[in-house]
Amino acid sequence: MSTPETPGRGRPRTEETITRDEDIYRLLNESGPYTRNEVADRLSLTKSLTYLALKRLQKAGRVKRCLTQSGESVWTVEVNSPCQ
Repeated sequence: MSTPETPGRGRPRTEETITRDEDIYRLLNESGPYTRNEVADRLSLTKSLTYLALKRLQKAGRVKRCLTQSGESVWTVEVNSPCQ
């Protein structure tokens, strides 16, 4: 079984990466959903770092990407999902 500190494959996550991923998860859980660019802006991250973190969180089943009724692509956690 893998954990954030010891992923199933690849190299172990740095403390900085773990903290960034948790900050993104916390933001989405507390006040999401947000687009990738909104997440990056709110946390002062680059879009590429934000993308990689969201993909890790998605792979771990913690967040998901979906389309809102207006067709906007957003990231969210299951409990706050605008997805249908």
